[in-house]
Amino acid sequence: MAFKRSFHTTSKNLKNNETNNLKLVDLLKHFEQERNGCEQLVEQSKLVDRFFFDSDMNNLSILVQFFKFLLHSIHRSRQTVAKLVIRLPGSKLLDFSYAHLKPHSLIDENQKDLLEKFVLVLSQILQFLLELHPQCWEQIDSLGLFDRLDKWSTKISDEDVQLEVSKLISRKDELLKEHTSKIKKPKSEIEIKTEPDDQPPDDFHQLSIYPTLDEIFQQQTPYLRKNITTGQYKNGTHYLDIHFRLLREDFLWPLREAICQYMSEDNRDISFRNSNVRLYRNTILTGSICSQAGILFSLLIDVSMLPRSISWSNSRRLIYGNLLAATFDDFDSSCFLLTVEDRSNIDKNGTINVRCQKALCDYQLMKIPPGTRFTLLETTSYFEAYRPILQALQNIKDDQIPLEKYLLQCDTNVPIPQYFEKKSDIDFRPILVKTSGEYNEFNGTLSDIKDLSTWPNAQQLGLDQSQYTALQLALTKSVALIQGIV
Repeated sequence: MAFKRSFHTTSKNLKNNETNNLKLVDLLKHFEQERNGCEQLVEQSKLVDRFFFDSDMNNLSILVQFFKFLLHSIHRSRQTVAKLVIRLPGSKLLDFSYAHLKPHSLIDENQKDLLEKFVLVLSQILQFLLELHPQCWEQIDSLGLFDRLDKWSTKISDEDVQLEVSKLISRKDELLKEHTSKIKKPKSEIEIKTEPDDQPPDDFHQLSIYPTLDEIFQQQTPYLRKNITTGQYKNGTHYLDIHFRLLREDFLWPLREAICQYMSEDNRDISFRNSNVRLYRNTILTGSICSQAGILFSLLIDVSMLPRSISWSNSRRLIYGNLLAATFDDFDSSCFLLTVEDRSNIDKNGTINVRCQKALCDYQLMKIPPGTRFTLLETTSYFEAYRPILQALQNIKDDQIPLEKYLLQCDTNVPIPQYFEKKSDIDFRPILVKTSGEYNEFNGTLSDIKDLSTWPNAQQLGLDQSQYTALQLALTKSVALIQGIV
């Protein structure tokens, strides 16, 4: 009881150095005796860091005791234990565990019983970790833990231990098989149907503006038809379908290409470059926010990885509406499509708020523990410029397309504007070059919009020939498409 009183005195004030003087084994005994010991530990971040990174944990007895404590706590507070277990990747505990799993022949006979217990609890903890975060199997595998545990199980006669190791290895093999089947070959070429009359496989009105994972990883070939430049569209649906899919692919293709490049290269190489995206590594999910706009997620950007010259007040980076592809496993099995909602705090603390843009995305992202590190790819094309146009194309009624006569039927006989049909006089005097010799000639007269011979010439209007032609087209046609020259 003297220990408990001493501990409670110090645990109330974690900023004091007194807690640091307590041995980890004594701290662990205290938490084991408390009904809500796991909850107490989670609330004390400095102590959590000690359990996961302190060299004192490089002790077989303490490791067994700590893993047993976590396993016993699962029944009372699974979610709380998950917050601790999810920290195993990247901690010192897995390195310590590997070091203790020496070849069986090198183990002291006095430690073999303890090591068998260790193999059991470690196998169970890793199963729980893979249940929470399947993608971390590669990191565990790279440490050699699976192989060491598998070899140890053949030397152990206890069937319970053998069973737990077997379950762990089987789960690892399943994840390896899934990973192998998901390896994708990068593709940059998109097949476009040469026959514009082909029937689409689905109704474009029902398509999400945001792409599916199959579309991003190109397991599903985009259905595209060429724009009709000669001839007519069959109807409004034909016109809208072609343009919706082409415009959607226009913003999707650069993102797909960048992800394929990222996956095909050594994605740990800091020299990754692609002009279509901006890369943000070591982005940390810090939590979710309930706002009037719905559920938002807060991300901490590692600004130390970015150019120091960025002026966030003027930068186009991470502005409202920009599209992000987020992954915590280098796009092996995770890809969240997000849009930036708010970056007002990025100068202050490096955080931005984002919104999920796919069905069930909110639920899936909320299952990921805060502290998980993500990689972000941000499209350089401004997605917010595409979104309203794509929505408008889906919302336009097929029989109410503006300028249908010209856009669908491709009628090249464009009449004079209706407002000139009854009275076609026009006064060019306000735009005449007043220093021209012909100014007085037109000073008291009007021109006939239908008779180009009555118009002032380009020089009199201070225009070059292309500008003069554009002016004629704009005034004499009810529909005109004029492209400026930079």
